[in-house]
Amino acid sequence: MTDTLPDNLTYERGSVTINGQTSTQELTNGITLENDLAPNVPTTVTFRAVVNSIPQNKTISNTASINYDATVGGEIRQQNIDATSEAITSNVVNASLNVTKTDNAASTLAIGDTFNYTISVSNSGEVPLNNVTVSDNLPSQLEVTQISVDGAPIDTLLTNNIPLGDMNANETKTVVISVKAASGGLNNFQNTAIASSQVNIEGRTEPAEISISGSDNNAITIPTNPTPIIPTPTPNLLNLASINSIASKNISYVGDAISYATTVSNVGNVPLGTYDVPVTVFTELSPSVSFIPGSLSINNVPVNCVNPSQINLGILQPGDVRIITYSVRVNNACPNIVYNIQKLLYGYDPLYIGTSTFSVNGNIVMTYIN
Repeated sequence: MTDTLPDNLTYERGSVTINGQTSTQELTNGITLENDLAPNVPTTVTFRAVVNSIPQNKTISNTASINYDATVGGEIRQQNIDATSEAITSNVVNASLNVTKTDNAASTLAIGDTFNYTISVSNSGEVPLNNVTVSDNLPSQLEVTQISVDGAPIDTLLTNNIPLGDMNANETKTVVISVKAASGGLNNFQNTAIASSQVNIEGRTEPAEISISGSDNNAITIPTNPTPIIPTPTPNLLNLASINSIASKNISYVGDAISYATTVSNVGNVPLGTYDVPVTVFTELSPSVSFIPGSLSINNVPVNCVNPSQINLGILQPGDVRIITYSVRVNNACPNIVYNIQKLLYGYDPLYIGTSTFSVNGNIVMTYIN
C-alpha cells in the first residue's frame, strides 16, 4: 500500500498501525501487508499526518493505492494489479494565535523594585478558539504580586496555564503580571510566554491544540549587591551564554500534545560558536513522548526536522537570541512524569589560536501525566 501525501501534510513517523496493532513500517517506504487478504475480511491501516500549511482552497484531498497479486487455488492468476481509493477531502481551518510581550522595567533593577509584564494574546485565525491559556515561567528572583486579565485581577499567583477562556476570531486579551525583584543574581533574563488553545473542528471527535510563543525584548539584570552599582570597565572578553526552557503544561494525559519553548542568548560581548563547533542545543526527551514532525521553529521560522535531539544554531553574535519551539505527543504514562532536559554546547576561539569547547546546562522542565 502506498499513499503519497500532498505538500500541505507531513507524515508523523512511527504512527502506522495495522488492524489496531502498532507497526514498525513507515508510510514513506510503502506498507507491506504480511498476510494474504481473504475474501470479505478487511485489513485496516492507519497513520497520522500533520497539517503544515493552509492550502489556498482550504481543502486537502488524498488517495491511497495498492498493488497485489490474485491467486486462485494457490496459483497466481493475475500479477501486479493496481487499485486506487476514492479521494477523501478534508477541510482545513485557519486557527492561529499571536503573542506579544513587553515590560515597563529598567534593564538593571534593585531588590524591591516592581514592574509589570504585559502579554497580549490575539486570535489571529478565522475560527473561535476554546480554553485559551498563557504560561510564563519566571525565575525565583522575581516574585509575582498580582495577575490580571483584561484589567480584572484573578485569584491565583501561578503563572502556568493562566486561563483566558474562549476567544472569537480577531479578539485580543491582555494579561498583566505584576512582579517584584525579590533577590539578586539574575543576569540578562529575557522572558518568554506560551499561549495554548483548543479548536473544535467539524468531523473530529477531539479538539485540535495549537500554541505559539512570544518573548520580551528587554533583558533584565538584578545584581546580587543591592547597593547602587558603580560602573566598572567591561572586560575585554566576556564569554557568557544562557539557556532557559518552559513547557505549555504542568499536567497532561496520554495522547495530548505538549509545547516547549527554549530561549538561547549570547549575554556576553564576543561571538559564541565557531565553524567547527557551532552553538548547538542537545535535547533529551522522555521515552514516553515522541516529537511531532513539522512543529520545530526557530524565532517563529519553521525548520524541517525529524528529531530535535541536536539543533544547530550556528554562530551567535553578542546580544543574539534564538527561541526554539516544538511540540511532543504523550504516548504513554510510564513513567508518569515527562521531562525535557537540554544542554548548550559551543566553541570559543576569540584569538584564532584554537577552539575551546564550553557547555551550559539548561533547566529541567517536567510535566505530570494523569
